[in-house]
Amino acid sequence: MSANEYSFADTLPLQLSRLIMNSQTLVINLNGCDHFPFSQLLIDQGLVVKECDSTLECFYLLQRQQYALVILNIEQPSFDEFSVLINLRNSTSAPIFMFSPLVEQFDLIHALELGADNYFSLKTHPRELVARVNAQLRSRASNHKQQSSVIELNHVKLCTVQRQVSYHASPIVLTGVEFELIHFLMANAGQVISREILGKVLFNRIISSADRSLDVHVSNVRKKLGEIDDTSHIQTVRGSGYIFLSQTTADVI
Repeated sequence: MSANEYSFADTLPLQLSRLIMNSQTLVINLNGCDHFPFSQLLIDQGLVVKECDSTLECFYLLQRQQYALVILNIEQPSFDEFSVLINLRNSTSAPIFMFSPLVEQFDLIHALELGADNYFSLKTHPRELVARVNAQLRSRASNHKQQSSVIELNHVKLCTVQRQVSYHASPIVLTGVEFELIHFLMANAGQVISREILGKVLFNRIISSADRSLDVHVSNVRKKLGEIDDTSHIQTVRGSGYIFLSQTTADVI
């Protein structure tokens, strides 16, 4: 099965997604089912949920994308499942939540020792799950915010506190939307960000393929950077979205 991706709810406020910037969640279903029962609940909290049902696919996805949260959904703990957990911990710094129908104390302790951040029964109350997810992501976002009030890539310097951007030490005057756009792209540099996610972050709505408002803002940011240096930093990935290159020499396919 190919990975299934779900959208933000149309009326969802962007408090959580703005807080943690990266709202991508990877669900790995190793229990013979192709759907995680709490997926819609996570979507309603502002997360973009991608599901897969093989370890090969999950590690491929982890190489291509940074995730805010990784969920390992299993039938019952065993040597193989714990081996997957160890490999996940070695592959990502994102919080890892495990789920299974029942959770024995020994398995809970063992999972935490091997790198899981939480281990839940599928009978967990939805409100408890939401509270634990939000607490985990708030803590992660707080640490990220303290470490990254200034982002500097390829001579582009962005200060989130003063909301200022400079390029080769020359100030760039941006509108509010343009600042949010380049901030989000730089915070996720090297990753392709879909039009859908950018539409929700910038406009709090899903933009259609015919809606060119996002493209206009991207064009404006490119033009303002290009007045100082015509090096291309924001590239279009056809059929996918936009990417801020982490290196000016990077190739985008």
